[in-house]
Amino acid sequence: MSMKVEIDRDAFGNIIVRMKGDMSYENAAPLRNEIQSLLSKNPSASVTINMQNVDFVGASGIGQFVKTLKTVNRDQTKVRLSNVRSEFIKVFRIYDLTEQDMKKIIEDFDSDENESLGFRFGRRLPFNN
Repeated sequence: MSMKVEIDRDAFGNIIVRMKGDMSYENAAPLRNEIQSLLSKNPSASVTINMQNVDFVGASGIGQFVKTLKTVNRDQTKVRLSNVRSEFIKVFRIYDLTEQDMKKIIEDFDSDENESLGFRFGRRLPFNN
């Protein structure tokens, strides 16, 4: 499947990129070029990539995507991610994004330590009478 990208601006001039589909190796290079073009044309704007509708992330695609994020955010955080699924966050760790890096670029970041809370506290068995 291919990837579709919609680009919007908020009231402050910041850019929101909505991705839909699969992030594969073939889609990673055009996405990188689009992000770099947006940043060069809008140097003072922040860019948020909404990953809510990303269905699949291939290993080679995510590798290129992480490399792009590291490159554009080298000196300061210019590109952030939102609505990242927990399974994608786990894959980001494989490609050398530290927890500190992820907290900078991923909005509403929760570490794996919080994932077990639902199992520990939310699924208690009822008291025996």
